[in-house]
Amino acid sequence: MPKELTHFYIAEVVATRLRNSTFSENTLDYREMLLLGAVFHDVLYYLPFTDPNYQRFIKIPGILHGTNGQDAFLIIRQIIRGITKIQYYEPLLAFTVGLITHIFTDATFHPFIYYSTGDYYDKDRSRRSRAIARHRRLETVLDMFVCEHYRPSFGNPKSLLLNSKVDLTSFFQQLCLLIGFEKPDVLAASIKKSYQTFFTFHNLARSRLLTFLVYYLDPILSAKIKQITSLFYYPQLKKKMAMVSGELRFKNPRTGEETHTNIENLFTESVEKSVSLCKVIDDSLNSENKEIPLLFQQFDIIADSTRLCL
Repeated sequence: MPKELTHFYIAEVVATRLRNSTFSENTLDYREMLLLGAVFHDVLYYLPFTDPNYQRFIKIPGILHGTNGQDAFLIIRQIIRGITKIQYYEPLLAFTVGLITHIFTDATFHPFIYYSTGDYYDKDRSRRSRAIARHRRLETVLDMFVCEHYRPSFGNPKSLLLNSKVDLTSFFQQLCLLIGFEKPDVLAASIKKSYQTFFTFHNLARSRLLTFLVYYLDPILSAKIKQITSLFYYPQLKKKMAMVSGELRFKNPRTGEETHTNIENLFTESVEKSVSLCKVIDDSLNSENKEIPLLFQQFDIIADSTRLCL
């Protein structure tokens, strides 16, 4: 699954494509919520070990991603069912666009990344550790490709928290309640803490001094440590952009289907699928039938087509 800059970029492209829709002004007025939503699925991976609920909450990202076959669109279904009842209707719409782009970006890029780097869930501990490090390094290279070729401007991600127009503690409490999580107040506090840790780590991963050290120490680091250092953006990784340039050939790890494509096509596919679902939701929100059963039928079709072992 791609890293944060790739998710941010695709979310912003999708937002520009949603002009003249229910989402249009919301994604512009609440850009920070759009981008926070675009990485929400991953944020609890950064929950500090010291959190008293760590063992419980660290399982949530896997559930959201559908790692063990869960419905990856369940969070979207829950939000749409109750979106008109929440205090933060407009920022939640922007946040939901980010959630949708995350799902489709992961589903689109995952077969390529997984095939190129090995079994992330290998039962052999040593092989698994090396595969995780390669997986994360390729995601980092992809982020660098986005910055090199598309020149997005995100600034310091911590500003998304500091400059938010929304009371994030209250927002996450209502979101957790809407989704149906237990102890929404406790989970909301852990989510906010995780975002802070996430963005602090992101800034450290771009630090010139730390990336310099990581690069030169890399040959002697253990595979376990490389699972972490592979997330660092050291300049020498630009030499590896050939991994994401030109024609890409890979097999879907679930279906075995072979694909010949390129990175630009994967970006386009992520955007188009996200826009398509957002427009379906937009039509449903503006219809008289608030039960929107047809929307959920379409969710089932989309969920079946994007189900992956993430």
